[in-house]
Amino acid sequence: MRVAIVANSGSATGRRIVLRGGQIARFGRTEWTDFAFPSDAAMADVHFAIRCGTEICSIQRLAVERETFVNGAAVEIARLVDGDVVTAGQTQFVVEINDGATIVENDATIAVVPPEMFASESVEITELATYFGLSAKAIAVAQSCEVKSSFESELVRENLLKDAIRWRAHTMPKPAAVLWVGGCASEQMQSEKSQVQLSAFGAALAWANEPTEENREKSASLAEEAKFEGLGGVLAAAAGWSGGSLAPAGLTEIPPDDRLTGRCASIVFDLVDGAGTPMESAARLREFLKRSQS
Repeated sequence: MRVAIVANSGSATGRRIVLRGGQIARFGRTEWTDFAFPSDAAMADVHFAIRCGTEICSIQRLAVERETFVNGAAVEIARLVDGDVVTAGQTQFVVEINDGATIVENDATIAVVPPEMFASESVEITELATYFGLSAKAIAVAQSCEVKSSFESELVRENLLKDAIRWRAHTMPKPAAVLWVGGCASEQMQSEKSQVQLSAFGAALAWANEPTEENREKSASLAEEAKFEGLGGVLAAAAGWSGGSLAPAGLTEIPPDDRLTGRCASIVFDLVDGAGTPMESAARLREFLKRSQS
């Protein structure tokens, strides 16, 4: 089964997202989603998810305070058929369902690589670089790199340091990634005044040192309390979204995208790097990478 979700209103008009069987995609206003529509202020941060099965396509509302509509009717969970119109915020999407396997967004091929495939040599480095959201320059480097283990060093050699950090954040075990980014941000957190931020930061490190479900849930709760902002809120989200479900309580579970921990870790690095002077950025990023090896 191939499902195309085509935006037909607002600034996103004409944007075409194609999903294949077995894929779950989350839509919303922010980068916490798989497909973001930042210009739609009425859309929730994480608004809805579409599950593309082998025979059935379904939609599930994820936003707590904002409705998701199918053909004008508010839904929690609903089956989608060809021609349905989904509305979230001020954006409408037309659903197209048919056979096929091409994955397209804005006429550019997107790699959809399950995380368990990372260790497989059959998966090209360019697929992984695209899957992890690295820059176009980094993907170009990947095209000429034959061995996964040398890709990060090639990025560093090309001075693509932020891409190297993103690659490391996504490919490390999640608890190790949270410990790494937490250590790099600890100095800046010493001047933090907000107790919510401090509590969220501490909860994330507690989960990284002891990754139990109880500690993960506490991190997720404190991330929400911090509104997923600041060093503490984002690091707590990295821990909280390492597992569990994005769906509201009582609804069918929607597991978080496996890339969310790495994405949050990368955002923390961006926040820490942005607080320093641009002239020192390269040295600072190299030091971040060095700490991941200790």
